[in-house]
Amino acid sequence: MPDLLQRCLDSIPERDDIQVIVVDDDSDPSRVDFGHFPGAGRKNLEVVFDKQGRGLGNVRNVGLDHARGKWVLFCDADDFFAEDFPAILDEMAEAEEDLVFFGVRSVLSENPAIPAPRTKYVNEYIWGYLHNDHDESNLRYCFPIVMCKLFRREIIERHSIRCSETHWGSDIYFSAQYACVSPRIRVTEKIGYVITVRQGSLISNFCGTRAEVADRLQEALKAERLYAQYHLPKPKSGYLSNLFLWITYKKHGFLWCLRACLSFLFRPYLFKAMSLFLIKRLAYKTGLKKSHRK
Repeated sequence: MPDLLQRCLDSIPERDDIQVIVVDDDSDPSRVDFGHFPGAGRKNLEVVFDKQGRGLGNVRNVGLDHARGKWVLFCDADDFFAEDFPAILDEMAEAEEDLVFFGVRSVLSENPAIPAPRTKYVNEYIWGYLHNDHDESNLRYCFPIVMCKLFRREIIERHSIRCSETHWGSDIYFSAQYACVSPRIRVTEKIGYVITVRQGSLISNFCGTRAEVADRLQEALKAERLYAQYHLPKPKSGYLSNLFLWITYKKHGFLWCLRACLSFLFRPYLFKAMSLFLIKRLAYKTGLKKSHRK
């Protein structure tokens, strides 16, 4: 939606040290006026019209191909940046770290003055690190979204890191690759990013379809196989697939999970992960029934 993209662009300060890349993923001409595209005439803004229609992962990769700065930051067109964003950029401009985390908040897209309960878990990772254990592993390996992070572009290019070209979960494997090769992190509580909630967005019905579950699970398991290559502890390396399986179970129930598990029979690694999860759930449910009978 052009109005949401314009809102996003308006939240980015116009500065000589900021390059803005907008990638249009084959928008519908009946909804977008290409003669008056958002951001036209803005300094240091480049619009790339990609006609492939291959989804968010491809869009992010196209943006990476055009990036030239020291740092890379991703933003969805229906989100925007918070008031502290310029201060975060100033603070991190000369940072020696390779991966920077900052806080987020969520609001209703139609009325940004109204908070939305979507980002509590994101900030819990940050607050937990700063105020409790300073354990990097939670931030690095269990926090896959790419928003509210600054990535050093030199590391992205040196290791040829790109997003998966899936419809859902395209940032999971990107975050995993980067987490394994970025030596130093920095974390700030400053709120730099605002995630919006609106009807019809990709996230509004999280894991609501079988296709989405398949994409997210596949990407989580890819990430976990990568973590295994780096010999990470098992509790961390199994976190993502367990999370998505639990969400699937809660959204669709036990029998739906079983049907999905059988549908992945020809992808052995995915079938194995789902099978183990369902076996544990069945054992848990059976134990509950026995305890009630007593």
